[in-house]
Amino acid sequence: MITLKKNWKNCALTINSSINDAIANLQKTGYKIIFVVGSNNQLLGIVTDGDIRRGLLKGYNINSSIKNIIRSKFLHLTKNFENINILEFMLDNEIFQLPLLDNKKKILGFYIFNQKNYNKK
Repeated sequence: MITLKKNWKNCALTINSSINDAIANLQKTGYKIIFVVGSNNQLLGIVTDGDIRRGLLKGYNINSSIKNIIRSKFLHLTKNFENINILEFMLDNEIFQLPLLDNKKKILGFYIFNQKNYNKK
C-alpha cells in the first residue's frame, strides 16, 4: 500500500530543466512527481503531470523552463513527524506521492501510495 522510497534522485531535476525534461523524467520513472532541487539537495518545489498540463494550457511549451510551472507550496512530512497515519493523510489529501524532508528541506525520500493494492473497507 504505502512504500517509502529512498532512491528519490531519479525523480529529481534542477530549476534550469525544461518541461520536456520533466515529461521525459515522468515517463522514465513511472512516478507522477518530480523533485526540483537546488544546492545540497534542498527541495525547491515539485512538478507533477498536472502542473505540466496546466502550464501547457497557459501557453508554455516543452522548451520552457520548469521554473514557470514549479509548485513551491506542497504537502510533505518532516523526519520528526509523530502520531500520523500516513495512509489516512494521503487519502484525505488525495495525494499519491509525499516527500519526506529534514528540517532544512533536504529530501530524505518519499512515500508512494499504491492504489492497485489498496481496497477500501
